[in-house]
Amino acid sequence: MIRRALTSILVFAGMIGPASAETITVCAKGCDYASINAAIAVASDGDVIQLSAETYYEGEQIDTLGKAITLQGATDEAGNTVSILDGGGSHRVIQCQRGESASTAFSNLLIRNGRDTNGAGMYNKASSPTLTDCVFVDNQCIGRGGGMYNKESSPTLVRTRFVRNRASSGGGIYNFDGSSPTLVDCRLEGNSAPTVGGGMTNWKACSPILTRCAFVDNTSDDSSGGGGGGMYNYGSGSPRLDSCSFVGNTSTNGAGIYVVGGVLILNDCLFQMNVADIAGGICNEYAVVTATRCFFRKNSAAESGAAMTIKRGSSLLVDCGFEENAPTAITMDAESALQITNRPAVPGDLDLDGDFDEDDARLAMSMFDLDAETAEPRPRRTDPR
Repeated sequence: MIRRALTSILVFAGMIGPASAETITVCAKGCDYASINAAIAVASDGDVIQLSAETYYEGEQIDTLGKAITLQGATDEAGNTVSILDGGGSHRVIQCQRGESASTAFSNLLIRNGRDTNGAGMYNKASSPTLTDCVFVDNQCIGRGGGMYNKESSPTLVRTRFVRNRASSGGGIYNFDGSSPTLVDCRLEGNSAPTVGGGMTNWKACSPILTRCAFVDNTSDDSSGGGGGGMYNYGSGSPRLDSCSFVGNTSTNGAGIYVVGGVLILNDCLFQMNVADIAGGICNEYAVVTATRCFFRKNSAAESGAAMTIKRGSSLLVDCGFEENAPTAITMDAESALQITNRPAVPGDLDLDGDFDEDDARLAMSMFDLDAETAEPRPRRTDPR
């Protein structure tokens, strides 16, 4: 009898099953709710909060409350995002700080006009949500992470853009304290930071992974000791970039990337038309940089080393190309190490600009700790006969 009763209970429970996910609509009129936060408050894990083609002014930051839900915007016929979350220039737009995982998702959202000390567009603390097809535009903060601030967080970003965001550091994105986000097919354009990291800052053991991402026209040029128009890396992290491009960025040091310490891995990346006082492409200080099949073209700097400057660092260049970098492609100090494994078409063409000239001789001398201005030629051996 007891066994039959238990069997009946189990069968009945299986018929009921888990609660199915629901779609909760939010719009000004005619939807389930008029407020996004109100919809989140009643949502359960797995639910989708569907927004309409309109602008949402919550009057306060949107908080997902640690729930595994999806906040989904609408798109027009061309696939453009038409659901706008607007901070009104008075508050942060979105935050995740209750352990949200990849199951907390945001898609097809335009996040704009956020204001806060850190993370004006989005603030993530010990949370790693997923963002797809989102746009962060015109978010500003006096601290770090105009578009997004990550602390102990590693969100995943796919086809997400950061445009015209501003902060003192990390105008587009600021990664801190071990944050290692994954970015795929993302674009950071026109972001600015007066100190470091116009597009992105990675500070303190951060190792983001970027694939097919573009850094375009970002700036960090208001500080003599700062830089990293596209990206700034500091500390023991090891960012990896595959098939990424840095074009038209400007800064004091390292207009493309300024790396201080740690490891930087680059594969199939492009550095083009970046402009800096020191190192238009990459400025390497105390770091280990490995670049494979990367191309440096038309970068410029006020000093030698427009493509790459190495200061007490180490760089390994494998099958990389250099073209029209001015005034010279690579420079390094006596405490640095440089290894080039390319096989140039022209013998002795160390900077791979297509010919053997004074720049190649100077680079060769620097590799052997010789001063191009004072190095004396070795005496010729006399014929013993």
